[in-house]
Amino acid sequence: MAKSLITQTLGGPSYHTAISDKIARLSEAEYAFETKRRKLEHQFEVTNSELREEYLAAVLEIHDSPEAKMTGVTH
Repeated sequence: MAKSLITQTLGGPSYHTAISDKIARLSEAEYAFETKRRKLEHQFEVTNSELREEYLAAVLEIHDSPEAKMTGVTH
């Protein structure tokens, strides 16, 4: 009697298959999400590094300019 109650409540073997399918789909979705997130983080880091280099180059150019040397600008 208990077995039939469990089968009726849980829907039998197809219930376990449905759960396994959901777990597999969730795992695939998580993997896709993490892969895309890591790619975006990498793109951000590359862009951030390029921007930082451009900024530092501009700062060095300003400090090395003849106008800066004539006016005594050192900051």
